[in-house]
Amino acid sequence: MVTIGHRSIVSTQQSTRTKRGDPAYQAYAVGVVEVVAGLVVALHPRLGALVVAVWLGGIIVNLLLIPGYYDVALRDFGLLLAAVALQRLATRFDPRPTFWPLRRAASRKGLPR
Repeated sequence: MVTIGHRSIVSTQQSTRTKRGDPAYQAYAVGVVEVVAGLVVALHPRLGALVVAVWLGGIIVNLLLIPGYYDVALRDFGLLLAAVALQRLATRFDPRPTFWPLRRAASRKGLPR
């Protein structure tokens, strides 16, 4: 950081490094991923439930590696079971295939399915 008079100038390299390592920045990124996962569940529960189950599985593994967070991991395991139940229900009652958005996009471009 360079000080000129009463202003401070931060170099771009230092500014970028601070953002990536900042816990608040990482929390915002996780929040964006979770909002997108929620929208996918709302629009296509069959696919969205799989996305949420994988996301929760990663969270559970992370929590099990940190001593003292086993209760939160157990809670997230319950949420994982709920996501799997939603996926099974959506499989039963949703006639669309799981990856229908991808197949639809491939057929528009003339790609083989």
